[in-house]
Amino acid sequence: MIARAMPRPRVELEPLRRSLVAGESFAAPAWLADAALDPDAFWRGVAPALVAAGGSSRSTLFERYQLAHDLGARHATGRALGFAGYDPAGGATATSYASLVDGARALAGAWRARGVGPGACIAIVAPLSGELVTALLAAWHLGAVPAPLPVWGRTYVHDRLATAKADFVATSRPRGLWLDIPAELRLATVAAGDAAPGLAYAYAPDDPALRVFSPLGDAPLAPVDVPAERLYLGALRDAALFFDLGAGIAVAAPGFCEVQFGLPLAITCRAGGACFWAIDLDEACQRPELVCDGRIHVLGVHPQLRDAIVAGDVGGAGPPRWFRSPATPHDPDGWSRLSAARTFARSLGACYFASPVAGGAITWSAWRRSPALNTALPAPGLDWQLRDPGRGGAVASDGNGVLTSKAAPADAIGQPLLGQLAGDRRQPSAGGGAPDGSAGGAGVLPRGIESLWVTSIGAHRDGQRLPAAEIEALVAARPEVWGSALVDDPRAGAVLVVFARPDRLDAGQPARDTLAGELAALISIELAPHLVPARIEVFTLSPRVGKDGALDRDWCRGQHVSGRLAAKQREPLFTQIATLRLALEP
Repeated sequence: MIARAMPRPRVELEPLRRSLVAGESFAAPAWLADAALDPDAFWRGVAPALVAAGGSSRSTLFERYQLAHDLGARHATGRALGFAGYDPAGGATATSYASLVDGARALAGAWRARGVGPGACIAIVAPLSGELVTALLAAWHLGAVPAPLPVWGRTYVHDRLATAKADFVATSRPRGLWLDIPAELRLATVAAGDAAPGLAYAYAPDDPALRVFSPLGDAPLAPVDVPAERLYLGALRDAALFFDLGAGIAVAAPGFCEVQFGLPLAITCRAGGACFWAIDLDEACQRPELVCDGRIHVLGVHPQLRDAIVAGDVGGAGPPRWFRSPATPHDPDGWSRLSAARTFARSLGACYFASPVAGGAITWSAWRRSPALNTALPAPGLDWQLRDPGRGGAVASDGNGVLTSKAAPADAIGQPLLGQLAGDRRQPSAGGGAPDGSAGGAGVLPRGIESLWVTSIGAHRDGQRLPAAEIEALVAARPEVWGSALVDDPRAGAVLVVFARPDRLDAGQPARDTLAGELAALISIELAPHLVPARIEVFTLSPRVGKDGALDRDWCRGQHVSGRLAAKQREPLFTQIATLRLALEP
C-alpha cells in the first residue's frame, strides 16, 4: 500500500522548519548558530535529529561509516518503501527497504564469491531503479567503490568505462552483451543465493565510497572519488535540513538529470528512510495527475512538467512541497503561474541545486508559498540568506524577501558560511541582528562541501551542461565533417556549429539539413537523447583554426552569434574559397 498522507513533522527539526517555511525568526540551537566556528558541532547537531527517525545508527561521525546499514538496513523494518516507479503497462510498483536490503545482502554474497572486496571498484550500469539501489547497498556492504553509470548511449557508457578503472562491471546480461563486457568482469545485479555473512563494512572518513562522472566539471570523462564522510554528511544534511525526510515520505523528480540530480536524491532518500519514485518525464507530462494525486510529497518540477500541469489545470491535493533547479531557464512568469495553479496554490516551493560529487544540495532556498523565490536565485556553490529588505530582519509574511551577502554589494547573492572568519558570519536571531551588528535573517543553512560548478557553464540544455568534447569527437568521425564546435548562443541555447567539406557535401540547404538530422540521430543513439544540442547548423565554409590545428572556438561563436556564418553561406564565393583551401591541403 503506497502512503498518500504527509507524515507528521518531527519535533526535533521544528525550529528549523519554521525558518525555512515562513521565514520566521527563531532561537537557533548553538550548533547551528556557531556553525561557522565549529562545523563538527554542526554535524553532531544534525545527525541525532535525523537518525532518531529510523533504526539505530552504526556510524560514528568523523571516525567510521557503515553506509550499507545507515543508508539501508536501519530502515528495513515493517513495510517502509524504499523505491517505487511507474510503468504505463503495469502501473505503480514499489519495493520495500526490507526487500532492497535482502536483495543487497544476497548480491553481496554472490559478489564476494567472485572476489569483490574492500576497495574494489564496481561500475554499475543500470537505470535509476531498485536494481541500482540494491547494487549500491551490496557494494557498500563489501567496502567496495561503486561507480554508477546510466544506461544511455553505447559510446557514452564505453567512454566512461574506459576511464573508471573498474575491477568489475555489474549489469544485466542483455546490457553486458550489448556493451561487450567480458564474462570474467561481469557481475550480476540480481542474486538469490545466501546473504553475505558478517556486518557491513565500516569506511574510514577518507575512504572512497562512490565514483562519479560529474556533468558539471570541466573534464566529464574524469572520474571523481567521493569520500565516505562527504557522501554520508551530504546525504544527512539534505535529508534532515532541506527535505526533512522520514518513513512514508515520497520524493520524485521527473526529467531531472539522472546523474546530477537522480543519484544524489536517491542516496538522500536512503539517509532519511524515504521512498524515491522514478517517473518518466513524458509519462508525467501526459498524466500529470500521477504526481499531483497525493502520492508524491516532495516533487521536483521540470519546466516541461510545470507547463503540462498549468495547461491541464490538474486538480487533486498536489504535493505539499515542490522544488526546481536554479540551473534551468529563468522563466518567472511560468513559475508564478505554477504557484498560482489550484493544485500548487498551497504548496511550498524551493530551489535545489545538486552536485553528485558533493552528494547532495549545493544551494537551497527557503520553502515558501510566494513565487518570489523564483525571481531571486541563489548563486550556485554558495549558501545564502533571505531577509526582509524593509526591516532588515526575518522575511515578512507577505513573502517580500531578497537574497543577500555581507561581503558583496546589496544586490549580490550568496552567503558562504563555513570557513569564514569569526567576525564575518550570520546568526538567525529573534532580534533580527547578528552578533557583529549586521542584519540577520532566517533561512541561513551552513554546509562545508564545495561545488564543481564552473564560472561559465558553457553550452547547456535545460540547465544540463553538454559534453562538448565528446559531441565534437563523435561528429568528427563523419567523413563530411571538416570541424565542429559546440557554442552557447544567448538566444538559441546550445548550438553545434558544423563545418562540412564542400567537396563531399552539396552546399544547398536540403543536403545540409539532412546531415544535421543525421548528426542529431548519431548523438542521440551514441550519447543520449537529452545531450543533443538545441540546434545543429551545417555550413560548407572554411573554419578558422589555431596554431595547434584545432578549430578556433571563440571565433566560431562570434561568427555564429553575429550571423556572419549564415551571411557567408548565402554567398557562393565563400564556398569556393573553402573548396580551394581543400585542394591546396597536402
